[in-house]
Amino acid sequence: MRYAHLARRAFGRPLLLEPRQGAVWLDSFARVLQGRQDLGVAPPRFSAMEDDGSERRPVYASLPVGLVERDYRKAFAQYRNVAVLQVDGTLVNNLGTVDPWCGMTGYDGLRTQLAAAMNDSSVKGIALVCDSPGGEVAGCFDLADQVRAAREDKPVWAIVDSMACSAAFALAVGAGRITCSSVGYTGSVGVICAHWDLSAALAEAGVKVTMIYAGEHKADGNEYEPLPEAVRAQFQKEIDAIAGLFFEVVARGRGIGVEAVQATQANSYLPDDALKRKFCDDILSPTEALLELAELTA
Repeated sequence: MRYAHLARRAFGRPLLLEPRQGAVWLDSFARVLQGRQDLGVAPPRFSAMEDDGSERRPVYASLPVGLVERDYRKAFAQYRNVAVLQVDGTLVNNLGTVDPWCGMTGYDGLRTQLAAAMNDSSVKGIALVCDSPGGEVAGCFDLADQVRAAREDKPVWAIVDSMACSAAFALAVGAGRITCSSVGYTGSVGVICAHWDLSAALAEAGVKVTMIYAGEHKADGNEYEPLPEAVRAQFQKEIDAIAGLFFEVVARGRGIGVEAVQATQANSYLPDDALKRKFCDDILSPTEALLELAELTA
């Protein structure tokens, strides 16, 4: 199967994705797997950790203020004394690049940037600029703990542009303050899992797949047969356990009760409702928020 390595990330495993964005993403990816759409992946752009010997200091118009600088000798972009980390697109555990690439951001890249920012004496504050519907479970909660630990030494703000939902919200609640743009979404504290059932399509094509395995549960959740009820129940149990961890991460980060978090039932909220639920602290444009953090840490 083409893109089998990506299919393993998308189907048959728990995901922390905002439901509307997640449905679009999963539908689009299903079309790719069926050969009805090309993924169109471009090669990764110049890595932030590479040094070609030049003195260039590119600016990124997509980041707040429009003049956030990127020195390729550093792992992160920077505005004055604030390290700016992009939490952008679908979040994955291991992307292999420091910067976002092809609509994804890796927890591995964010960990690298966070560690570098914490060890840089010119950095007095850290901004997570969020525009993400979430992503993979693996690596998310550990990174959220690292963000929370970092704020003990330097101010860490989560600056929500259009969205910080699900896995992105898990990272955001580790920050000491969350600001949200006037139309930004936060929340979607829940877990989702998609099962890829190819049995009807294979039968129509005259293809029969025989599973040969040792161990009663070795083939649980395979895509060649409908999902048995007992296997579905086991998957639900695992998803509920992950959701419980997610509730605790949000409750601890925002200083609210686990029951209040669970009661949101994975809803996403615009700023006014987010303020009422303590899912954000202020309504500011990304530019205003970054300027305020830079002034605070000057």
